Amino acid sequence: MGGATVYVKVGKDFVEPGFKAIDDAEGDVSTKVQVTTDFNKNAAGTYTATYKVTDNYGNTTEVT
Repeated sequence: MGGATVYVKVGKDFVEPGFKAIDDAEGDVSTKVQVTTDFNKNAAGTYTATYKVTDNYGNTTEVT
């Protein structure tokens, strides 16, 4: 979970490399994942993407 490093050249768009979210009760909940990032394609730097999902029971998991 988490920790993947993605390199993007300045001026290029961040392309989400793919993910899968599996819930013990519901199975694949990947379509419920909300991805947020502070990525700025016009500035070199280190940026973070956060993946957050909530199942039908209100259980939430967040990975950065």
